[in-house]
Parts: sequence; structure tokens; C-alpha cells
Amino acid sequence: MAGNKNSGRRRPLPTARTASKGGKMRCPSGESAEFRREWSRLAESLDSLGVLAESLRPAMETYVRTWLMFREASKHLDAEGCVVASKRGSGRISPWFRIFTDSSAAELRLSRQLGLTPAARARLKLPATRPLDKINRLKLKISRGGGGR
Repeated sequence: MAGNKNSGRRRPLPTARTASKGGKMRCPSGESAEFRREWSRLAESLDSLGVLAESLRPAMETYVRTWLMFREASKHLDAEGCVVASKRGSGRISPWFRIFTDSSAAELRLSRQLGLTPAARARLKLPATRPLDKINRLKLKISRGGGGR
């Protein structure tokens, strides 16, 4: 559209840091332990980028569910392979392969949307970096080979 001033431009990802106090966003109730672990990991990643926001909750939940489907399909493919026997005895592609490829593609799209890929992070307008507390300064010093004292 020639008259649209936004045509051809990508929208920047959200920059507002509006998560609940302490940078934690509660996991939906009634979920499995594996779901809760991935939710926590994702929330920590988004919080470290400074983009954890309540408005991301639906995308986060979809991302975690997609990730769990991807893991389940991977386990089945590892055990059974990509080709399974059909009723007539010939080989056919496993239904788990379709779930694997679809969930992989969906996870990549959601990763971009949430700012989890390098390209998406480059588009982020990140807030100023947070000052390091004593523990993180010590970790940084140790990781650079600075030792204990």
C-alpha cells in the first residue's frame, strides 16, 4: 500500500517492563512440573531482557505448550523413528513427525515474537542495564578469571 507510512516496516518488540513485582509472573495453575519449569525458565529469560510483561502471558503459555509438544514428539521419534509400518505393511511417515515439524515451526515463530532469537533481540529497544549486585559482580569477576579476592 503506497499511502501507508508503515508499509514494509517491522514493528519493534515491546519495551515496557510491566511484570508483577520482583519480575516474577505466576505460572497458570494446574500445570505439570515440566510446564512450570519451562515457564520459570522462559519468564527468567524475558525478565533478563527487560521485556517481561503481563501482555505476553498468552504467547508465553502457547510457547510452553508448543515446547512440550515438541519434546513429546521428539521422544516418540527417537524411540520409533520417522517411518512407521502402515496397516498394509508398507512404511509411512510417523504422525509424530508432523507434530514435531509443526511445533518446531510454531516455537520458532513464538521465539521471534517473544524476543528470544538473536535477530529479535537486535530489534529490542532494551532499557538501560541494571547495576550489578554483589553476587553478580563476584560471578562476573570469577567468569573472567578474577579469582576469589
